[in-house]
Amino acid sequence: MLLLAAAALTSVFGCDRHRDAVEPVPVPSAPPPQKAAAPRPATRPVSIITISDQPVIFPPAKLVLQQTATGVTATLFSDDPPEAIKDDYRGNSFRFVATYDGGSFDDISGQPFLWKTSAEDKRDTQTGIFLNGQQQMVSPTSATLTLTKVGQQWTASLAGEFQFVDNTKENATPLTVHAYADMTADLVTTSDKR
Repeated sequence: MLLLAAAALTSVFGCDRHRDAVEPVPVPSAPPPQKAAAPRPATRPVSIITISDQPVIFPPAKLVLQQTATGVTATLFSDDPPEAIKDDYRGNSFRFVATYDGGSFDDISGQPFLWKTSAEDKRDTQTGIFLNGQQQMVSPTSATLTLTKVGQQWTASLAGEFQFVDNTKENATPLTVHAYADMTADLVTTSDKR
């Protein structure tokens, strides 16, 4: 099974480099700490998303669940450092918004949410994976997010096809890449908007 998956990913990029082949996604080193920033624990947890067979490091995952009149909205996002708002920030981040019809928080546990878009659909710039300070964007095109509650803890599983766009290159051709992740998400708040 692992060999089939590896073969499938190899077919996306090929062994010989096509003109539209994506370069390996770099795993940037952590930005230098700001002098005014509060000290962080040396073992701060991280999230890892594998993109085109390359593990990429992100800040820890957070989850917001919101009960609405029609169902549940779940927002899974990276707990970015304060310097992420600066123009020269080169870290990685992610944000996924999933809207479930009907049910409660417990009802969505284990239920996959599917993103399915075509090349003609307008890209949602608020949902996806943002690399090198948003210089590259990886948007879900045919991917699932499954949130699962185990006791009081939530886990998030992400898998599928994504569209990779390099915003540093003018008229860059979007590429299809595969990404997956299994991460623990801290539930930061819940709210009822019924």
